[in-house]
Amino acid sequence: MNILIDPGHGGFDPGACSNGLREADYVLAVGRYLMTYLQTLGHEAHLTRSSDHALGLSKAADLEERCKMERSWRPALFLSIHCNAASNELARGFEIWTSPGQTRSDVAAESLVEAFAAAFPQRLIRRDLADGDSDKESRFRVLTGTVGPAVLVELGFVTHAEEAQWLRDNQIAIVRALAAGIEGYARTQEAA
Repeated sequence: MNILIDPGHGGFDPGACSNGLREADYVLAVGRYLMTYLQTLGHEAHLTRSSDHALGLSKAADLEERCKMERSWRPALFLSIHCNAASNELARGFEIWTSPGQTRSDVAAESLVEAFAAAFPQRLIRRDLADGDSDKESRFRVLTGTVGPAVLVELGFVTHAEEAQWLRDNQIAIVRALAAGIEGYARTQEAA
């Protein structure tokens, strides 16, 4: 399967920064390792960015460039990787987002949630079960400006001190959980 991994932010946009973690750096490290790991599993995987740089001169232009890459490459899955932040320092948990409505993205999201829950049964998964599945829905540009299945994961809150440390300590396990979710999604696509 061809996967386009999108480490969020970069360059002029560091993303969330707290408790010694800079989102742009952390998700780039996760993205690089995930790309390599997926390649060893036989998938074709690419990154939207491979260093700490933005893809456009403004935030809107940067997001549009990421969408253009997806529309050009037409991957079987576009995975945008992020870390969360909140003014409430107690906010914590894993989240996954898709565009509104029921699409193929929901199948990928559910596979990723199941793999994350299996790998980390004690971690909170912030779900929105209103429509029968775990993903939250939003009109984030990288979810609405893409044409194929696209999901955005928030691995945890850097503003929660314990969770920030957990993110640092479990980077490899997080990558393996994401890869397991992608593998699960790939199996559903082969069976379809």
